Amino acid sequence: MIIKPNPKQILLVDDDPLNLKLLTHYLEEAHYAYVACQDGQRAWNYLQQHPDRFFVVLSDRVMPRLHGLQLWAQMQLKKLNIPLILFSGEASKEERCEAFKQGIYDFFYKPISKELLLILLKKIERQRLYY
Repeated sequence: MIIKPNPKQILLVDDDPLNLKLLTHYLEEAHYAYVACQDGQRAWNYLQQHPDRFFVVLSDRVMPRLHGLQLWAQMQLKKLNIPLILFSGEASKEERCEAFKQGIYDFFYKPISKELLLILLKKIERQRLYY
């Protein structure tokens, strides 16, 4: 687990080391702090211990132990008001629709474009200023 302190924290969850490295590179270049976990269960354990630390969760959809939508379900049970962005190497239209029905913030296919990711993070930051 990698932890970088900063007021703008992102919880990043992916079991794919190459994608995790790419995303952490994007976040570091944009001066975002993050906690990176390689599976959903570790992310959930960390999130339970530090529920107020994050303004967004970026998670892979398919992972061992606890996948992205299971992580989201746990967050909802605990009433954590943190947006979740899912990403996946592949997902059907039905799978994406189901994720949106469950209340996720957004869904992207891997690899995520740096420009799109940073625009989305800025949008979430602006929205959270008004809550």
